[in-house]
Parts: sequence; structure tokens; C-alpha cells
Amino acid sequence: MDDVGLGQGYESNSGFREAFGRAFGSAPGAAREAEVLQVTWLESPLGPLLAAADSKRVVLLEFTERRMLEAQFDTLRRRFKVAIVPGENVVLKRLRQELVEYFDGRRKKFTVPLNYPGTPFQQKVWDELLEIPYGETRSYEDIARAVGSASAVRAVGQTNGLNRI
Repeated sequence: MDDVGLGQGYESNSGFREAFGRAFGSAPGAAREAEVLQVTWLESPLGPLLAAADSKRVVLLEFTERRMLEAQFDTLRRRFKVAIVPGENVVLKRLRQELVEYFDGRRKKFTVPLNYPGTPFQQKVWDELLEIPYGETRSYEDIARAVGSASAVRAVGQTNGLNRI
């Protein structure tokens, strides 16, 4: 491990360990089994996407040009308290395949597991978004009524804007 840190330009092992701890939340030796969010680039007919997932579920699927992308990554770091690193895992490979099938017209419903924590209101809105049938649309007013908050149209719009998937 000492050679890794020094070989990457760190002047001391302690400097490498400190930087590693900030990025991964633990010392190098303890990080072997630590959970991380892996992030990969996905091409789509609508433009490039960034996807992030832990070893079990997708936590982010967002267009690369989205203005709020950096804020989404900050939210992920705070919510999951793990490092975000480039890479691909089984979940991201499955997502990639399901997106290909979707854009080829061979898939109408996704089965890849998702994790999108938020406030109880956000959860209700995001759950409702997943219930919109393929090829149909819903207004913010429709969603507000469906989640039992008919007067919360603006809050639904804001919540939709915060949607990470």
C-alpha cells in the first residue's frame, strides 16, 4: 500500500491515507469491503446519461448536461455516506441492458432495483411517477391529487425536479 500512495505523487504515507480516508470514509486496509457508489456513462438516443449504483440498487440516472448534476452528487454523498467512484457493477450492467431494450422498443417496464430516499412527501411523489404507464403523461396536478395533496402542485413540481432517477 505504501508504494501506491508514493507512486501517485503523495509525499508521505500519512498524506495518502488522509486523502484516501476523505474519499472513501475509512483507511485503505478497512476499505476492501466498504460499499461505494459506482458511476458510469451511458449513451442514449436522448443524450448521454450518468448512472450511479451501489451493489444492490440504482441511486442516480441523470442526463450529463443537467444543471443540478453536481448538487445530485452532493446529495448522494450525504445520504449514503460512501465514496463515489468511476466503475461498473452488476446493477449498472443490468440498467444499461434495460435501457438498450427500452430505447429499442423491446421493454416497457424496468425491473432494475432502485433506491431513491427522500422525505415522506418526496417518496410518495417519486413512487407515483413510477406508476405512470408507458406512453402516458401526468400533470403535476394529477400527481398532487394521486398522492393526496391536491393543493401541493408546486411542491410536486419541485420534487420532480429533485428526482435523481
